[in-house]
Amino acid sequence: MDPRASDPARAADSRLDAAMARFAPTAEWRAEPMAEGLTNQVWRVRITGGPDVVVQVLIDADRAEDIGIVRQLQYTAARIGADLGISPAILGLYQDLDVVVSEFVAGGSFPASGPRRLRAILDVARALRALHAVPTQAMFFNDITVPMAGNRLLIERARAADPAGVAEIEWALAPLERIEACYQERDLRLVHNDLVETNVLVGDVTRLIDWEYCGLGDPYSDLGDFAGKCELTVDEEVAFITAYADEYDEAAHAWLRVYRYINVLREGMWAIPMLSRGKDGTDYAAYARRRFAQVRSYVSTSEFSWALSSLEAGRSAPIAPSAPAGVRG
Repeated sequence: MDPRASDPARAADSRLDAAMARFAPTAEWRAEPMAEGLTNQVWRVRITGGPDVVVQVLIDADRAEDIGIVRQLQYTAARIGADLGISPAILGLYQDLDVVVSEFVAGGSFPASGPRRLRAILDVARALRALHAVPTQAMFFNDITVPMAGNRLLIERARAADPAGVAEIEWALAPLERIEACYQERDLRLVHNDLVETNVLVGDVTRLIDWEYCGLGDPYSDLGDFAGKCELTVDEEVAFITAYADEYDEAAHAWLRVYRYINVLREGMWAIPMLSRGKDGTDYAAYARRRFAQVRSYVSTSEFSWALSSLEAGRSAPIAPSAPAGVRG
């Protein structure tokens, strides 16, 4: 009897079967569902006599494009990350199935506490430093990662999907104009743009996974994205910036805190259209509420006030000055 036949995960998606028939056509294997993301289904597949792999069955290409995912860019960035040693390797790519097979790396999501947390923070800082030094290419463009304009695009998409709902959270948008007035053109870099806890895999090594929303953007954005979504403390922010820049940088800290607000706001806005476009069975409304609650809490802090006041006073400087010249944005 085929050992896959009685595996309940098999019924979840026939594309997994089709991909594994190509990846390991003669091997026996069994699949175990992993914690799912907000858009994809993910399995750990144990192959008899071979290494375990991770199989992602992705949201279909049409819906992906509607929510800011550029598939070819995603695959390219994942391979760049693997070459840099900061992301698992892609082992199989089946674009007709929207399925990716990747190296399995043991570990768990970014920890809320414990001895691995600080080590992971420093690992992420070094990973982002390497990523942001990658020479830019035109193919890295993604309209949702364009500094400032990408924020407005996500807000307009949310407003089109639920005008009344967005009207109720206009308070969350109040700081944006002040931030936009502070923004200065600087070299844009390939950014990950989705550094939620589940996309920072922490084990014996730390790896960044899930490059779906990557694009050409402001490196400060990745710093704030990680700090906000993984809820770093002030001391952790300082350690993170110091590891990233090789010394503490006040301007980087101010921009980190501003992007901490921006990227959590973006996450909430992203979730609103997903109510009609996203994966069945996912509670996008609860996810949006969680993110807007974070925004409400954060914009009232002295840390955010200090950051915005610092930028308005003109204390700003380019980030990563040793990185190769890139695209100006």
